[in-house]
Amino acid sequence: MIASRDGIFKHPNQLVKLANKIDYSNVGYTRGVRSKPLHEIDNELFQSINMKILNCFYQDSKIEFFARTYFQKNDYDINDGWVHQDNCMFTGIVYLNPDNTSGTSLYNIKDSMFYKTTSFTGEYNRLVAFDGQMFHSSEVQEKDKGRLILISFIEKIKVVSD
Repeated sequence: MIASRDGIFKHPNQLVKLANKIDYSNVGYTRGVRSKPLHEIDNELFQSINMKILNCFYQDSKIEFFARTYFQKNDYDINDGWVHQDNCMFTGIVYLNPDNTSGTSLYNIKDSMFYKTTSFTGEYNRLVAFDGQMFHSSEVQEKDKGRLILISFIEKIKVVSD
């Protein structure tokens, strides 16, 4: 399952302002730095972004979910392009660089080799969502250009019947 939506937020500049005024820390298991969990910063935004991700796959459904969502900043790194999987049902990424940034690529594996199947450019205010078990990587960044994203790892989903 793969989805992409442009113009996901009406006022993305407000997210960028929020992202630029909060604190970040190194989490150790990923490059770059992350904010504290978004639900601790702005629970309404946390709910909104995760419902936007889930509505890509579960339209017109009432959904309960558990997710980990963060702002993340990265500078150029020699390990850009590292192919990996996430430990979640869905990964959602919103690109927040007004002058665009490196995007994300998805891969299949065959004979112990990765083959790029899909690429998304890091277009400002674009949401990309995919099965977290899909192999993926960030594209290699330009050396003098940072990357600001809102990233969510949706771990549990329950479709609630009326």
